[in-house]
Amino acid sequence: DDLTIKGNGTLIVNARFNNGIGTKNDLKIKEGNIVINAAKNAFKGNGSITVEGGDLKVESCKRAFKSDSLETDKGFVTILGGTIDVTATNNVIEATNSISVSGCTIKYSCGSDVTFCDGNVSISDGCMTQK
Repeated sequence: DDLTIKGNGTLIVNARFNNGIGTKNDLKIKEGNIVINAAKNAFKGNGSITVEGGDLKVESCKRAFKSDSLETDKGFVTILGGTIDVTATNNVIEATNSISVSGCTIKYSCGSDVTFCDGNVSISDGCMTQK
């Protein structure tokens, strides 16, 4: 099912063997403080991932955000707001169809590409900076 995270609380996830927060459909993050350590992906939405706000800290993972649906209206990562701090051994954002980043602050350190997508990639100036 779809998963939506919202609220003013703090969520700490230590996923030593798999993804931090994941769903087989759409993942939406609207607000909250989230800290993730994950063996694989920090946030995995097979259908899509949409971030509208919040304070997200990814301390360790392969990829911070991943959506891999092959459906034409899915397989996207959209980040419209929030403050995000990422340390990834692979890509920061990976999607099959599109990546869109605007209205947010992302500080990252990664071992591979910042974004990886066979489709459209749109990143507003000043949203993403390397640590």
